[in-house]
Amino acid sequence: MRSKICLLRIIFACLLLTGMVYAQGVGASGDIRGTVTDPSGAVVDGATVTATDIDKGIKHTVATDGNGQFHLIALQPARYSVSVSKSSQT
Repeated sequence: MRSKICLLRIIFACLLLTGMVYAQGVGASGDIRGTVTDPSGAVVDGATVTATDIDKGIKHTVATDGNGQFHLIALQPARYSVSVSKSSQT
């Protein structure tokens, strides 16, 4: 009976460790979030925010919401250049 309990504990510990190793192997990522404002401090709705991986040239683009906020999600670790643009309306 005692050996069965010991075996169950070992199996349980292995299952826990497997979950931890898997979680570490998923990969790291990060987010960039912020608020776009004009020189007067007013938020800019509908601006295009682009984060470009400097080394690979991969671009991630989002638009700001009605509060001027943006959120680029799940970016792989890298050096990024971030730019903002908005076409002027006449």
